[in-house]
Parts: sequence; C-alpha cells; structure tokens
Amino acid sequence: MGQATTKSCRCGETSQPAFLISDAPRAALPSFPAPPGFPSLLHWLPTARRNGLELFPAGCFTQARVRHGLAWKRLSIISDPDSVREIFVTRPRAFRLCNLHLRLLRPSLGNGLIVAEGDDWRRLRRASIALLAKVKEQSAAGAEQHDLPAQVGQFARDHGQAADFPEHLSRLVLNLLAIRILGHSRVIASPAITAAIERHREVSEKVDLLDVLGLAPQITSDRMRRARGIASSFDDRIREELAHRGDPSVPQVAVSEQRDLIVNLLTGFESVWLTCLWSLLIMGHYPALGDWVRGDGMPGQRRKRLAAIIRETLRLYPPLPFIYREPIEDMDLPVGRVRKGEMICVSPYVVHRHHALWHDPEVFDCNRAAETYQGFPYMPFGLGARRCVGAAAGPELAIEILDGLLADHRPVASGEFPLPRGGMSLRPMGNPAISLERL
Repeated sequence: MGQATTKSCRCGETSQPAFLISDAPRAALPSFPAPPGFPSLLHWLPTARRNGLELFPAGCFTQARVRHGLAWKRLSIISDPDSVREIFVTRPRAFRLCNLHLRLLRPSLGNGLIVAEGDDWRRLRRASIALLAKVKEQSAAGAEQHDLPAQVGQFARDHGQAADFPEHLSRLVLNLLAIRILGHSRVIASPAITAAIERHREVSEKVDLLDVLGLAPQITSDRMRRARGIASSFDDRIREELAHRGDPSVPQVAVSEQRDLIVNLLTGFESVWLTCLWSLLIMGHYPALGDWVRGDGMPGQRRKRLAAIIRETLRLYPPLPFIYREPIEDMDLPVGRVRKGEMICVSPYVVHRHHALWHDPEVFDCNRAAETYQGFPYMPFGLGARRCVGAAAGPELAIEILDGLLADHRPVASGEFPLPRGGMSLRPMGNPAISLERL
C-alpha cells in the first residue's frame, strides 16, 4: 500500500529528565480505530460525510506514503519528514492549494487569507499580522485585556453547570477572540449566530462528487451555493462590527477586502474553542491530570502546566486534521515521484499519531521533551509560510481561558471519553457530557 521508509525519530521519548515538566500523570486515551483499507468509490462519499478519519487506513500510521486511486484522481497521504518539509518549507510555491480546499472554504471565506495564493496571500498575511499586533498593543493597556479573568470566572459560575456547556463555551471564545481582532468589547456571539455557524459547517462538510474529484471552484454545486447563502447572512453583522473599530483602516487592505480578512481571522475561534473543550474533557475524564494542573494552587504553576496540557492536546486533537496540496508539475520528493494535479494530503492527525515518528503516540503524556513541540512532526497549525497566523496567539488565549475556568472550578465528565470526528475541524463525536464543579 505504500513505502515503509519514514525515518524513525521517535519524538517524545522521556529519557531526558532535564526537559520534563513535572512527572505529569499519563493517560491512554481511546483512539479512533483505523480501517484496514480505503473505502470503495461507491462508499467514499458516505464515509467522508460520516467521519473523514475513516478515509485513513491503518497503513497511514506506520508508512511514509500511502497511495490510492480515486476515479481519475491520484491521492497520496505523506508523513515522510523530508518530503513534508519540501512541500511546506523548502518548495511551497511548487505546491498549490488543491481545488477540494477551495471548494470547501471559498463560499464562506471569499478571497481571504486562508484561500488566497501568490501575491494576494502575501499581502493579506502581512496585513493580518499587522492588525493582530496593533490590536494586541492597543488592548494591552485597556480594560478588556485585564478583565478577562473576571469575565471567564463569571462565565464559569453562570454556565459551568449548563447541560449545553460546550455551546456556551463556544460563544465565550468567539466573543473573546472578537475582542482581540476587532479591538472592542461588544458581544457578537448569540445562540442564533452559533446555530448558523453550525448549519454552515454541516452544509460545507457534505462533500459531493465534484469536490472529491477536484473540479475547479468556479464550477459551483448546490452545496457550495447553500454554504455561500448561510455565510452571506453574517455580512451585515460583520460590517456593523467593523464600523465600531476605533481605527477602521487596515494596512494594505481595501475596504472591500476587510470583510474577508475579518471573517478569515474569526474562524480561529473554533480552534481555540476545540482546544479548550478537548483539554477539559481530558482533565474531566482523568481527574489525576486536573489535580496535577492545580498543583499547590499557585497561579503561575497552573498556567505553566496548562500550557503543557494544551501542547499535548493539540498533538492528539489538532483542530485542522487534514491539509491538502497539489504539485504544479511532476517532481521528485524524497518519498517518491508525485504527478502534477495529484492530491497530496499531509494530515496533522495522522502525523501526530504516526508510530515511526512518536513514542507511544496514542498516550497523552505531558512529560514529552520540550523540543518535541518545536517543529515537525508537531504541526497542529501547519508548517512553513502558510502556518496559521494565530499559531502563537491561539494557545495563549486558550491558556488564559482555562486558567480562568479552573481558578475556582474543576471539570467533571460523565459517560465514555468521546472519539474524534474529522471534518473541517476535529470535533468530539456526539454530545460530550462535561461541566464545571465549584471547588
């Protein structure tokens, strides 16, 4: 099925005490069972819609490259370190965003950063970084920034016992991220907004044959038109929020582009929310980890240990489970030859659980060496130039949120630990039962 040539670096070995955080308890979390092989063409779409993780056979977690033919499309799932670096770091301009990526995201994100390429992408990335830096500088001295612990603590008291706690948590994260991006503290999330976001996600994830076969995004489908209609219903609200920014100008971005820029940045709320939710689920189901995080009760120690929890959570549950690229011409990679237009998948979910790249990959272990999280094979936000602009800010916000939630509460979970479901993000299957209990 593929070539077993992945170099065994066995990241996360615990034989170097100098890098240990502090004898954190380890947890063998239940993992999604990888199927023995690919689904047939007839079953590909139902499988993709049900759970994208079912498209990755067991060989993907042990081999450097697994190849498959899907109608006239070639698919390669690559985990080889040298090849991944060429794709994302050394030769990124030789690999374009594939049409599947564009068909899924362009209806809602327009021509923003996540779907842009070439000079437009470079300009929008510089503008996004400048905007985030400016807002951070402005808010550092403002009440919104200093009020976050109190705001999160009040949220825990008000909604910690709610049956739909995960949904309340998603609205909290969306509002906090909007403060960071828009620079004002107006509440923008509501049940109607989050319900519409869920509808949009459900429609977008119902991939059709045109998506799988990689047709150009200009050839629209009914799914794309419905997704675009749901996304456009947010436009008036986004423009209203932009009007309340103290300084409406964004360097290098025309007024007509600001909607797409802000929407692309706001999509980061799902990554922060899911990181917080998975972390709470892990500590709720494995109370020894929650006890370790609290330690002696010192806030500085709690934040340091929360950072370790979040790093390991992002390894096992990366928010973006699949990244796709297409080579612009035939070329040779260390793992073998790839053809022009071939669909290449480098999956953070697969890479983070690859048995040739990690020691005990299925075990949640905060004692892994610090350097483990400083480059490939650790890639929860991608690699190279297109790495998420919020790769640093997102985990920092998650630490602040969890620190506030756990100051006077502890997570309590019931039922079985949820298995992940892969789609546009990596979510818990079903409706996980998680709440906060006052200490």
